Amino acid sequence: MLKEGDKKLLVKLGARLNELRTEKELSLRQLSYISNLDYSTIGKIEKGQVNITFTTLVELAKALEVELVEILNFRID
Repeated sequence: MLKEGDKKLLVKLGARLNELRTEKELSLRQLSYISNLDYSTIGKIEKGQVNITFTTLVELAKALEVELVEILNFRID
């Protein structure tokens, strides 16, 4: 079970991924195709409902054509 602070981090990470995907004008299905991840999984990630692995994060960075640090560019409270 995730701690409350961990849940908040996942929500922030998901919001950041959504922001980057939206900036690239990609739908969930398009990002799914590019990243080889299921679109429902990406949706859950963007909602902060799943704790993703580092390798999944790297795949999303590649698919979005951004540096990993760009995905992690959010404030930790």
